[in-house]
Amino acid sequence: MKKESIDWAAKSSVVIPKATGVPCPKCNGSSSRIIGGWHDNVTKFRRRRCRGCGNNYKTEQLINSPDKERLVPLLSEEERTKVRRGNTGTIKLTIEEVAEIKYLLKHSTYTERDLAIQYSVERGCIKSIRYEQSWKDVPTPSEYPG
Repeated sequence: MKKESIDWAAKSSVVIPKATGVPCPKCNGSSSRIIGGWHDNVTKFRRRRCRGCGNNYKTEQLINSPDKERLVPLLSEEERTKVRRGNTGTIKLTIEEVAEIKYLLKHSTYTERDLAIQYSVERGCIKSIRYEQSWKDVPTPSEYPG
């Protein structure tokens, strides 16, 4: 049985306008792709990726005015750090303890397991500190910080 090709665009009675979006704040490029989104009762939020430079940015659009979309200002690196560190529900280490751990990893014979036991955290936490996957903004001290 031969499958019939259907032109769904011709059969659809709903016209969907092409989203123009907001120009990229980094390169001012006009071509972007929506990579995610969510909404509440008033506003639609979209995560966009610029096709030119690959920069990710966030836009918002009021639901009752579909033609007006605007750029949502992102937090600076310092503000992101404050927000991340402000959520102390799962953070067990202080900045001073992380500085000590970085120093001990670099200048002593302690293993990740030894430090994990000493600071009452998982070994994976010490490993992510060692390989700069977390706490990147805390520098490794040249002298013992304690």
